[in-house]
Amino acid sequence: MSLFYNNYQRLVQENNDAIAKISGESWSTLCKMFEYMRFYNISLFELEVLKKDLLGAAREADMEGIDFRDKLGMPEKEFCDSLVRDGIEHIWQERIVLAVRNVVLIIFAYYTFMWLLDGIPMDYGIRTEALFFGTVGAFLNYITNHGIRGFGAYRLSDKGKRRASIGVFIVWGIAITAVIMKAGFIIRGNGAVIFLILFVLSAATFFGNNIYWNKRSEKYDWK
Repeated sequence: MSLFYNNYQRLVQENNDAIAKISGESWSTLCKMFEYMRFYNISLFELEVLKKDLLGAAREADMEGIDFRDKLGMPEKEFCDSLVRDGIEHIWQERIVLAVRNVVLIIFAYYTFMWLLDGIPMDYGIRTEALFFGTVGAFLNYITNHGIRGFGAYRLSDKGKRRASIGVFIVWGIAITAVIMKAGFIIRGNGAVIFLILFVLSAATFFGNNIYWNKRSEKYDWK
C-alpha cells in the first residue's frame, strides 16, 4: 500500500487505460452514461467500480461484434438509473477529503510562490487571495468532475438541481467581488514559520488523503 499513490488514483488510471481499447461507437454510449451517473452525489470510488464493469461489458460487446446498447438490454438512461437505485452509497466524506486536500495544497502553493516572489521577507502572511483561490479551486474541481457535467447527458431535467447550481454560481460571483474589494493578509507573522506550518499541513492532507482512499477501497471488489 503506497502513501504516494492511492487506490482511487490507480482505479481511475486503469479505467482511462481501458478506454483506449473501446471502439468509438461503444465509447460514445459509455461517455454519456458516465456523465449521467457523475451528476449524482454517489461514492466516487463506487462510481469508478461501475465504470470499470461497464468498460468490461463494452469491450466484450466489441469482441462479439454486437452493439453495446443491445448488450445492456435496456436504454442507457434506464440502465444507469437502475445502478443508482441498486445500492449506490452516498458518501459526502469523500468530497470533504478531496476539498480539504485541494484547499490546503493550493493555499500552500500560492503562499510559497508569493513569498519567494517578494524575496522571502521575514514579516509575511497568508493573503486573502490564497484562501480565495484555494476554495475556488476545490469548488471548480467539484463542479467540473462531479456536478455540472451531468446536466447534458440524456437531457436531464432536474430543475431543482439546476437552480441550486445557478445559485452557487451567483454566490461565487459575490465572493469574487468581496475578495477583490478587501484584499490583504488573513494571517501575518514570521514568513518562515508560516511556510513550515503550511508545509506540514500540506503533507498531512496529502498523505491523509491517500490513506483514506486506500482504506475506502477495502470495501469494494475492484481489482
